[in-house]
Amino acid sequence: MIDLCIELSATNLPNLRLAKNATYSSWEIVHELLNLLSEQVSDTVTNNVKSSPCFSLMVDEVSDNRSIKHLASLCSRYINQTGQLQTAFLVDTELPNATAETVTNSIISEINKKELLISDMSGFASDGAAVFLGKKNGVAKKRKDHYPAMITNHCRDHRLALACRDSFNSVPLMKKQTKL
Repeated sequence: MIDLCIELSATNLPNLRLAKNATYSSWEIVHELLNLLSEQVSDTVTNNVKSSPCFSLMVDEVSDNRSIKHLASLCSRYINQTGQLQTAFLVDTELPNATAETVTNSIISEINKKELLISDMSGFASDGAAVFLGKKNGVAKKRKDHYPAMITNHCRDHRLALACRDSFNSVPLMKKQTKL
């Protein structure tokens, strides 16, 4: 990563190569550099969201290759300093389980960690899973109980993906292709 940055004309990084015995390429330093970069980006995004009059969240849950659940796509949509809509990734957090209660608590916890005001959350979007949009116990319902004016919806991209998948079922050639 350091070599790439130097090749891309980073001005201060060539100084790291002055000492012949320090290459700054061990796993520990790479991990530390990635964490520093991640924190910098995260702080910038968080400050941008904080300066917005309101924000919305787009959320999705996924299991990784170890079968651990993640609130993997906690993204925010907010208004930047010039009045333009921006979308930015906020955090990826592990979940002990994917119940609506756990997901809701995790979202609130992450918002609090970033010192965002939950009362500034004006919208919530997710896939159509009952855990997110269930009318009785879903995450959106739990948030709307506290903030009735909050807008909730089924993510248009997820809806499009579902429509595409379902449309394949009506085309015999596509049915055959998807089974391969």
